[in-house]
Amino acid sequence: RGRSDGYDLVEWLAAQPWCTGNVGMIGDSYWSWSQYAAAIAQPPHLKCICQQDATTDFYRDVCFQGGIYHHQFVTGWIAYHTAMMVWPGPVEGKLPPMNLGYEAHLHPCDGPFYRERSAWTQLDRIKVPVMSIAPQGGQTHFRGQLWGYPRIDAPKKLMVVPPTGFWSHVRYLTDRALNRQMLRWFDHWLKGIDTGVMDEPEVAIFDSGTRRWRYENEYPLKRAQWTKFYLRAPSAKALSSATEPSAEPAPRPATHPFHGLLSDAAPGSEAPATYRLPESLEQLCAGRPVLAYATAPLKKDLRIWGPLSLTLYASSNQIDTAWYAKLMDVKPDGTATMVSKGNLRA
Repeated sequence: RGRSDGYDLVEWLAAQPWCTGNVGMIGDSYWSWSQYAAAIAQPPHLKCICQQDATTDFYRDVCFQGGIYHHQFVTGWIAYHTAMMVWPGPVEGKLPPMNLGYEAHLHPCDGPFYRERSAWTQLDRIKVPVMSIAPQGGQTHFRGQLWGYPRIDAPKKLMVVPPTGFWSHVRYLTDRALNRQMLRWFDHWLKGIDTGVMDEPEVAIFDSGTRRWRYENEYPLKRAQWTKFYLRAPSAKALSSATEPSAEPAPRPATHPFHGLLSDAAPGSEAPATYRLPESLEQLCAGRPVLAYATAPLKKDLRIWGPLSLTLYASSNQIDTAWYAKLMDVKPDGTATMVSKGNLRA
């Protein structure tokens, strides 16, 4: 009922004697989804929205990431919202909350249940101006929010802000610089004040490498260049050179002699990399990947901007296999920092 409730709420606000008739919406996470729903319903008095952490896909980003139940998030989120909806107790006309845990397990695959609750199916109906604030690295919202942004055909702004981690809800409300930018947005669209916000580049991205802001005219960037890298299994020569002296050891990654190579050259005749369970359980329990690929030591800085995609060719002798992929930045001392990750049940 989020769509009809949002419509009714906006129109009720506009009818109040203390309201100018111009209504805006602001909020993050679940309250961003509420804004999508209201904007899709197109209430006449809704003039703009401002969202942070605003995924558009309830299935792929919230309940089943890569087809795998998102237990860590969903379980805690259900408990939190159930407690919030129960407070302050019985109220006449108040409906009980949905049993989302039951419904999620009843619908393990994408379909009508998720699509009618996801904004991505009707983003073309949003006609009001949208400010989209996307904290980097968010594991629930970031992917779907960036995927949905170019599919909104309305005046819009995108801000890709520094990582906030668990405290994104708090930072959204307390960061003064961010609040000033949001105020400029609302002053422009609700009060008709020329704040200059629409004269600035459409996209602002915080570069976590240089710690500076950069500005673009669109997202995705038209000047983006997709660069291919290939996963190359360790060759027999590389494996032997790890244990036997050699005058000319084979090129291999710096991280570990048995790791494969992440290369801009396509694979040759090497056999594919393999692993087996339960033999690999010791590695997994120690937090080490069963298969890993790394570049040779970089001779200059490598900057990765924009979306990533992995096409994996693999086979398994099991009915179901869950594939997890992580992209790490390995420092000279061997420590690694997460850049991005993805998973897929196949």
